[in-house]
Amino acid sequence: MGISSSILNGLLMGGIYALMALGLVLIYGVMRMINLALGPLIVLAGFITFSLSSWLQIDPLFLLPLLFILFAGLGILVYWFLLKPVVFAPRMVTLILLMGLGYVIENLTLNIWGPDYRSIVTTYSSKSITLCGISISFLRLITFLISALTLIVIYIILNKTKVGKAMRACAQNLRGAQIVGIDLDRIFSLTTALSFGIYGIAGVVISMIIVMYPAAGSLFTLKSFCINVLGGLGSVIGIPVASIIVGVTESISSNFLPVILKEGVAFLFLVLVLLVKPSGLFGKSQE
Repeated sequence: MGISSSILNGLLMGGIYALMALGLVLIYGVMRMINLALGPLIVLAGFITFSLSSWLQIDPLFLLPLLFILFAGLGILVYWFLLKPVVFAPRMVTLILLMGLGYVIENLTLNIWGPDYRSIVTTYSSKSITLCGISISFLRLITFLISALTLIVIYIILNKTKVGKAMRACAQNLRGAQIVGIDLDRIFSLTTALSFGIYGIAGVVISMIIVMYPAAGSLFTLKSFCINVLGGLGSVIGIPVASIIVGVTESISSNFLPVILKEGVAFLFLVLVLLVKPSGLFGKSQE
């Protein structure tokens, strides 16, 4: 694969990474919780997509609204029955709680679907198109467009709606948001629902381009966390930039390194950036 082709494919993959990492930054930005269950949730969504598309004999893309609603509903349940009692607890408590939730979901997936690898094959999985003389996967282009559209919709929600502005208010000053009458439980539950809904969409998109297995969640969690730290924890702007950097870096390095080493490139790049700017590319230093 040539350098120009690697860069273009890295850009497309970066869009998908951004979708995967967005749910993490929403919960952290508003509720100051690091959701270590995001990887297993994405894998669960991928396996549900595989089963439903096989059973109903439909294109996985038609399942996007269903998976968003299903996982948003799950997010509301998780907030009210699991996170609400500890929402103001020390961060380590919520970190361990969400890590435990991730293990529960991973083992649930393993027990229902078994340890086998699963892949979704569509009529256009092997098709490619040519852009500027570069051949790219049609499927990757479609999934990139879905990811980009989701990011745009989330941006509009955060900046143009009352709920979005209330989320931003909580992210900026939680005590101030309480003083002006914002219902924190409502905003926290909607934030969790939106974040989990994004995991549902990410599960559909990723399962169409990557072979899924129950233990894959840990890699998704680590990569999402890497992207968030690289972009600056809590920075919505930093997410797409960091995702593209990671996607392009991985894509280019795959031309020179064995596949097994490619996944470590993102973490090496993260270390180098943090040595120069500990708060991340767009993060603010904590005085």
